[in-house]
Amino acid sequence: KSFAPIAKLTEGYEVLVVAPDGPKTVQDLVAQARANPGKLNFGSAGFGNLTHLSGELLKLKAGIDIVHIPYKGAPECQTALLSGQVHMMFGEVAGLLPLVRAGRLRALGVASESRNALAPDLPTLTEAGLPDFVALTFTGIMAPAGTPPAIVAKLNGAINQVLAMPDVHAALERLGAEIRPGSPADFAAFLAREKTQWDE
Repeated sequence: KSFAPIAKLTEGYEVLVVAPDGPKTVQDLVAQARANPGKLNFGSAGFGNLTHLSGELLKLKAGIDIVHIPYKGAPECQTALLSGQVHMMFGEVAGLLPLVRAGRLRALGVASESRNALAPDLPTLTEAGLPDFVALTFTGIMAPAGTPPAIVAKLNGAINQVLAMPDVHAALERLGAEIRPGSPADFAAFLAREKTQWDE
């Protein structure tokens, strides 16, 4: 209520990863968890962030009982997964893909509406059988509530112009960020949808 949405810049999606000798598919993981309630765990980069909430969303969507193990950040959580202390984790696509490509982790699916440009062969979690499974980080620009609509519109136009520049586009894509230009109303509607999902 304190802010006026101006423009969404980018989105970045979570990917579900396991050890190389872990389940080969999301269905295998879900079956294993259902056969062993409370015995599998997932690591996160700490309480309340997207890596934690993605694991809770997995529990809800798949109807499984897995245990949350919070760490002090993503690097510590990755180390725990690589050393076998946890069975799975969610993390940013761009950050985990090098470990997947090196064969040190196995990616099961990405939490996006469509396949990720950095890993086009990787199915979405929705394709893998978890309906409407979307977990994303985003960047955007807000102004104080009550900012005149003409100023919001002018800023939105300038920001979208910059996002369309090829060098800006390329730099953000290298970071694993997908550019999402739109109107202030688009950004407001997106924020409302995100609030509804995570409130639930």
